[in-house]
Amino acid sequence: MRRASERYLETKNYIHNELKLGREEIKDMLREVVKEEIQSFWHHNQIEDLIRSDLRDRIRRESDWLTKETIRSFIMEELKTNWEFSLTQKENEQR
Repeated sequence: MRRASERYLETKNYIHNELKLGREEIKDMLREVVKEEIQSFWHHNQIEDLIRSDLRDRIRRESDWLTKETIRSFIMEELKTNWEFSLTQKENEQR
């Protein structure tokens, strides 16, 4: 089994010798790809969904009560400061 350093050198040599790409060219290509992906995410409102999903996962995984309480109080303060809510009683429903 080949070591990681051997595979790295083979890949590096292939990119440099066969594809004739230098370090700066690779960096420029990667910057462009990342830029396009971010614009695509942003265009499809996926960034907001990604952040929400990440936050939900982090809160679920977090077992420290203080951290959960801190997050909860931050959210409550944000809601009280920037949002207005109106509550109405539901009509009685037959169960």
